[in-house]
Amino acid sequence: MDRAEFRPEVVLHQEGPFCDVLHSSGLSYRVLRLPFPVLTRFREHRMAMAMAANASTINGYLRANRFGLVHIQDTTTLYLWGLPSHLRKLPILLHWRTNYHTKLILPTLLRLPERIICVSKFAARGLPTRYQHKVEVLTNPFDQAAGPSRRSEARSRLIDELGCSPDTVLLGLFANIAARKRPLIFLEALAESRKQAPGLKFMGLMFGQPIMPLTETVEQHIAQLGLEDVVRLMGFRYPPEEWIAACDIVVAPAINEPFGRSTVEAMLQGTVVVAADSGANPEIIESGVTGILVEPDNPIAFAREIARLASDRSERARLAEQALKSAHKRFSVDAHVRRVTQLYEEISDRRS
Repeated sequence: MDRAEFRPEVVLHQEGPFCDVLHSSGLSYRVLRLPFPVLTRFREHRMAMAMAANASTINGYLRANRFGLVHIQDTTTLYLWGLPSHLRKLPILLHWRTNYHTKLILPTLLRLPERIICVSKFAARGLPTRYQHKVEVLTNPFDQAAGPSRRSEARSRLIDELGCSPDTVLLGLFANIAARKRPLIFLEALAESRKQAPGLKFMGLMFGQPIMPLTETVEQHIAQLGLEDVVRLMGFRYPPEEWIAACDIVVAPAINEPFGRSTVEAMLQGTVVVAADSGANPEIIESGVTGILVEPDNPIAFAREIARLASDRSERARLAEQALKSAHKRFSVDAHVRRVTQLYEEISDRRS
């Protein structure tokens, strides 16, 4: 972003892992502590309380700084910053990255932004018709400057950590252990793969933040399916690129995903993806060309493709090559920044 034209200020409400990302990117930020801390899992009546309790703090911050516009990055932030920004007559650009659920307050707040960037057509279709004129689909960008990780080295390190033989096929799930991510479908697909290909030697690796109580259910499911010897809970690891590159296949069974970030990360790392034909996945993957899409919530269908690709290295390489080309073309940072800055100019000019 041209600093002669724009002076971005990143505002957080607490310190956390994202601060490390900003530090590593050379970006400064401010932490604005709120009197009523907010959790993303708050129900709407709690969000209404948070809006009222935090409005004065946010309004004071906006008044003390000469901002030209406010770029709101998620729904929680819209609840907190939408009305104070509107009352200060600041133009608002909203980034919509989630699924729409009918609420009492949210439809009113969606009236406030001048424009809404949706990360996929799937996410955009979920918004009420009366807001569609504000919507523009702009997929998330990915930093491609570093290029793919050294796959063979990453794979060797992971093989050493797991203590398995080099010919083991590594199947990765990269998602927090949450219901929509379908971790149980992943496990059932692994169990079915054993039935369909008894000689297949594989390890199922679950990378992501454990969330209770579903993590306990996952552990029980592993035992019930007899997968203790071939499944590992790897926990959250950052950055994910090296671990994605170390896997032979990334399995993405999640449904109704507004945008599957780990799917694109796998494409950029040269790792083939088998994903549910759901949400925005069909916008990212052309099945049979840049990856494989299968029927959602169907472990047999997942197992069929996992077994086929696990035994066909040349097919994995073909799909991965096409996926890498597609991802480089479609998810560049430069194109994203150009369009976002154009929107900044458009909504600022319109308001002035």
